[in-house]
Amino acid sequence: MTVKPSVPPAAAVSSRLGRIVKQARLAPPAGLIGPRWRLALISVAGCFISLLGIGVLTWYFFPQTENLLLLASFGSSAILIFTVPELLTAQPWPAVTGHVIAALAGVFIRENVALPHFITVAAAVAVSLLLMFLTDSLHPPAGGTAIMALNADGTLAAYGYWLALFPMAVGMAALVILAVAYLNLAAGRRYPCRRDYRAVAVDRERKSGH
Repeated sequence: MTVKPSVPPAAAVSSRLGRIVKQARLAPPAGLIGPRWRLALISVAGCFISLLGIGVLTWYFFPQTENLLLLASFGSSAILIFTVPELLTAQPWPAVTGHVIAALAGVFIRENVALPHFITVAAAVAVSLLLMFLTDSLHPPAGGTAIMALNADGTLAAYGYWLALFPMAVGMAALVILAVAYLNLAAGRRYPCRRDYRAVAVDRERKSGH
């Protein structure tokens, strides 16, 4: 009679979980009603509706601004907010304040620092990041705002430091308001969030030594 070697329970569970994960990755999507695709559709619709709404509001209330509220860095913010609204960096305070700080830093360096362009670009983003850390308003898309404010010309350059108020603060406030309405009323997701659940999970893993 052959005796099969015993497999430790932990190893058996780990092996089984590994096979399940592998099969899940190779399996095709179950359909548009699956959780992954539902999240994708909610995020895509939110980005489209919010940016379209800002464009319509700009066209109606500020027709002379040539859609200045539709800036490239706002697209990055929309993706962050509507995809992972529970992140701390996607909350209203960092979303608005991060862009405002980055705009101020970019304008200041453009008007006061006479160095080669590649140095001022690096300085604008670095200073913005430092100020965001100091004000607890870290918002990664704001790095693009710092470069945009530094490279501004024409209408944007004419705004000077007021660029931080319009279009940055006004545009991001509009985006946040639309995100609150859409995510809570139409998408069934909570925004703003008081806790960053992903950060909490990472912190627990660190404390447990994993």
